[in-house]
Amino acid sequence: MDRPHSPSFLRNLGYWLIHCTLNSGLSFYLALKYMEISDNPPALFAMVAAILTFVIAYTILTTFYPPLSDKGSLFYRALKVGLQIRVIVVILSLLSFSLEIFGPFDLWCGVVAVFLYCAAAAPLGLPHAIDDGQLHSFHAIYSITILDGLILSITLFIFSLLALLVLNAKAKRKALKESAKPHG
Repeated sequence: MDRPHSPSFLRNLGYWLIHCTLNSGLSFYLALKYMEISDNPPALFAMVAAILTFVIAYTILTTFYPPLSDKGSLFYRALKVGLQIRVIVVILSLLSFSLEIFGPFDLWCGVVAVFLYCAAAAPLGLPHAIDDGQLHSFHAIYSITILDGLILSITLFIFSLLALLVLNAKAKRKALKESAKPHG
């Protein structure tokens, strides 16, 4: 097992730092534009802290959790496919955003995250009113960013896992057909 200072841990940390930073860029921009938090240092710090939370979580998971650290594992492969899909989604989102059609996937995940936060915050007595700036606190922005990242991650992981399951089923079917052919 790798220790926190091992090359694998440090390599994973660097990888996830770059990946999470680049992939959170669109969500960060959307939050700046639609939540108007550019003049709110605690809110900006909350978003950065949430992104770093994902960097640390993904680093730990891909270093120490065997289904995500074993390159032969279905979950590891699903994660890799998910990362490739994420790049495509970001590119398509940027295109749809620039063309002002439908809206980027990140925007919809952010809207769902805000809705979920408000729905959970109200009964807990936490700030939850969108229209009076209550969502600009560190806690609210951090929570919404974490929810947004979880929604993005879970959605992409499910799509990736389903795609790999279909591809594995096709490969097994092909292998069965090949093994059933007469050898002669």
